Amino acid sequence: AITRKDKPRHVKAWLWVSGMAACVVCGFLVWAITANVFAPKEPLFEQITMQASENRVTAAALSPNGEELAFGTLGGPAYLRRMSDGFTRPLRTPRGLQVDRIAWFSDSTRVLASGTIDHRDGVWVIPLSAGEPNLIGPEGKDGVPSPDGTQIALTSADGATISVIGVNGERPRQIRDGRGTSWFSALLWSPDGKRIS
Repeated sequence: AITRKDKPRHVKAWLWVSGMAACVVCGFLVWAITANVFAPKEPLFEQITMQASENRVTAAALSPNGEELAFGTLGGPAYLRRMSDGFTRPLRTPRGLQVDRIAWFSDSTRVLASGTIDHRDGVWVIPLSAGEPNLIGPEGKDGVPSPDGTQIALTSADGATISVIGVNGERPRQIRDGRGTSWFSALLWSPDGKRIS
């Protein structure tokens, strides 16, 4: 027979076991949710241009907000593609420009295109709506705008020097010379616009 003294012990043991079981179940649920939320995902590759092999893409860059893609083609102009619906239109690109690199201005109203026309390197500012392309870096390449959009960093045609110029081509100044020891490419500005790597 169970006495009154045994009942509280039995209830306490049952509460302890059920409390532990609830903790284990909750712990498992928290682990399962966080494992799925924070687990690294496999990258998903999606082809977004359909160019023929003779008109292949030579350079591409997503806009800062990720809504548009600017890309250059071997046999033609640069294009602007809207990512939401795929609508693509040509940009006002200098005739014969073979684009090697595209970089966006942070305000997403212009792109900087580096490339060659008749085997001569240059860097152009290309507006996305109204206006004509502007050659701001003759004999330059690998141009990239500063975060505030007021300066352009670029290399010389042979990659031996790094220069900075104003957005309209004014005040050019050489900041690094690697002749004989270094060649430069793929320039990047620091977020504060004070350094170039």
